[in-house]
Amino acid sequence: MKKVFFLLFALLVISCENKVKISALDYKMVNDMPIITLDGKPFDGVAWSEDGESSSITVKRGVFTKLEFYDTDGVMYWKSGLSGESFYDKDGKKISEKRFSKQYPDTYEKWLEDYLSSDFDKLFEGYIDDDDTEETDSIEE
Repeated sequence: MKKVFFLLFALLVISCENKVKISALDYKMVNDMPIITLDGKPFDGVAWSEDGESSSITVKRGVFTKLEFYDTDGVMYWKSGLSGESFYDKDGKKISEKRFSKQYPDTYEKWLEDYLSSDFDKLFEGYIDDDDTEETDSIEE
């Protein structure tokens, strides 16, 4: 039993160290849609900020599904996805942005700074700023 526990623990440690970084992702335009790729293939999974803990992006078959930001305790406090964006308190309950900014002013200030300088924005920099000049590429399946 101890060997099984040790193996599971070792796998957990190894898997945590091999997090894909948002900065490793790229995008290609396919039929006027940005497809998020890793090594030229549609990415499927979760990629993390450079520090591996403050933000993550979830992608399914190359399509963005959500972006999340976490506080220093690892608690998610903001999520943006296909259904909109939401703020959360320390107990995981959805709250308004106004209430969040008053209840957690330091975290809110950090979120503004991190969100505006996030790797996610850099990923789509060319698409967001100058989408008329992007070429349509094909991607490997």
